[in-house]
Amino acid sequence: MLRLLITGAAGRIASAFIERYGAHYDLVLTDRVYPAGEFASAGRWVIGEANDPDLLWRLTDGVEAVLHLAADPNTNASLPSLVANNLAATAYLFDAAFRRGAGRFVFASSVQTVVGYPPDVPVTPDMPPRPLNAYAATKCFGEALCHVYASKGMSCIAVRIGAFSDPARLARETFPDFFRLFVSKDDLCQLLHLALQAPRDVGFAIVHGISDNREPRLDLESTRRLLGYEPRDGAPASPGGG
Repeated sequence: MLRLLITGAAGRIASAFIERYGAHYDLVLTDRVYPAGEFASAGRWVIGEANDPDLLWRLTDGVEAVLHLAADPNTNASLPSLVANNLAATAYLFDAAFRRGAGRFVFASSVQTVVGYPPDVPVTPDMPPRPLNAYAATKCFGEALCHVYASKGMSCIAVRIGAFSDPARLARETFPDFFRLFVSKDDLCQLLHLALQAPRDVGFAIVHGISDNREPRLDLESTRRLLGYEPRDGAPASPGGG
């Protein structure tokens, strides 16, 4: 069973992933706080800061794969927070995982890295990033580190995560980009599992974490082809859309 380190393990995405796929892994889990409910006993928990290099060195001992979800997700976050939680934490973790011999690193990137493109342009993973805020720029940094460490021999996959939510929320939403970038819990967790289980010859990849939406801003063709991703959910046309 693959020993997997998950950072940000008390968060919404990690909780959904552990619920659906946790039984497939020998879990090492870390966050600033313990999660509420059943997931507190889902694996070996270590509480601490994701930007502590000594902690990350200990956590990566014997780990075969990393799912890096920890970050400040606020698009209006302060620069000190982004530097500590998104830049330093990510750089320290890549370094520790590589030096410990982990074979696979899955980085939680964001659709924010490419929202600078016009809404009617279908974005493919090989197009240059176009971030519009500092948070998104930190995710571009993480994608770049994926390439750096893939060139050193560690398989690295960046997943650009969309508007993560339940399909039931679609009935209450009016913001057009929510419909274009929507990803359900089931679909994203499937994609993360596929990224973790991908063949080792997938050295470096950027994949798109959205559902099968009627008006997608991100193209899914290469993600489907590379990982066998088959989204089961999807958002309808946005209000006022076609």
